[in-house]
Amino acid sequence: MDYGVESLRQTLQAEIDSGFSIIGIGANDTEAYAPLIADIRGQRVAVVAATQVLDGSLANAWTATPTQPGLASAKPIDRLVRAVAEARTQADTVAVFLHWGLERATCPTGDQQSLAETLVDAGADIVVGGTPIGSRAVAAWATQWCITAWATSLSGPGQQRPAVLACSW
Repeated sequence: MDYGVESLRQTLQAEIDSGFSIIGIGANDTEAYAPLIADIRGQRVAVVAATQVLDGSLANAWTATPTQPGLASAKPIDRLVRAVAEARTQADTVAVFLHWGLERATCPTGDQQSLAETLVDAGADIVVGGTPIGSRAVAAWATQWCITAWATSLSGPGQQRPAVLACSW
């Protein structure tokens, strides 16, 4: 959404043209909150994506609604919980990927912990949250895993390397 609604529409058209699935955005809220569902080694896996990083002035303009294209937002928690619960009915394993948190923070916030617990209660088996910069600890709720941050890259003095998360079951 950094480049506006027209770029979002182009992205959605590229999804159609390429056959490559995109999650966390859509022409409306139904599409934006829809999970990617795949069969992996005999397991039906659903992945739901949303963002919690929307400031107040952009939240309404960028969040997908029944009549507006946009992002799946984690700000209306009830809508994200409903998406996770619906994914649970369609899959053996449900993973939720969130853009969330505070850049360069080393510990999850109380809001992140609360949201992760709520999503696990709604049916998530795995909750992965990432910020553009930094990485954080891994925590578990019940038998479910919550990776509270996952960086798109890990950097140190003079180096930058991609960060990768692998889940096996």
